[in-house]
Amino acid sequence: MIPVLPDMRSEGLDKYTRRHGPSGLNVICGPRQPELSDLVTPEVVKSVLALASKRWGLTYVDTPPDMASDVVGECVDAATKIVLVTTQDVASLKQCRSAMDIFAKLGIPGSAMAVVVNRASKDSLMPLQKVEEFLGVELAGAVPEDRKAAERSVFEGRPLSLISKNEISEAVWGILDHLSPGLGRTTPKKKTPRRRGFFW
Repeated sequence: MIPVLPDMRSEGLDKYTRRHGPSGLNVICGPRQPELSDLVTPEVVKSVLALASKRWGLTYVDTPPDMASDVVGECVDAATKIVLVTTQDVASLKQCRSAMDIFAKLGIPGSAMAVVVNRASKDSLMPLQKVEEFLGVELAGAVPEDRKAAERSVFEGRPLSLISKNEISEAVWGILDHLSPGLGRTTPKKKTPRRRGFFW
């Protein structure tokens, strides 16, 4: 993709995406070989995001937790919503709060940020209410710990959100509904339509 990127039109991205059948998502994968990741410069990311915004209504970018990365910085600059994923351990929460402080100093409003707790456990010494108090925000959602369901998802090659009812799936759809109202799943029409709960 990179050699032809300067002359590419938005529809040209289709050639470099993989379509995930069950979800209908178009995915642009990273380099297969780690050493090729150096070719993905901030300029390349900026160009791809600009094309993606023209090609698709919504673009989701999964970035590493590296606040010093210029590539991550480019993604942050282009984002309309930043979703910070943390866990209930203290080190992760401190890193999350530090990232939120940095974003605030960059002028990013709190309304443009959301926090999700991954692998949430009711037995944690840091319950979700205390997580909210520590971070000073209301959580967009929490994905419960369920190793068996996660292993099944990997084994079958299907996202948990598309597997029939399970706690993780319901949590994920609830988060999506919170972040992008109207995009969540809907129940079959009965007397009145009702949206189900959900969730980077």
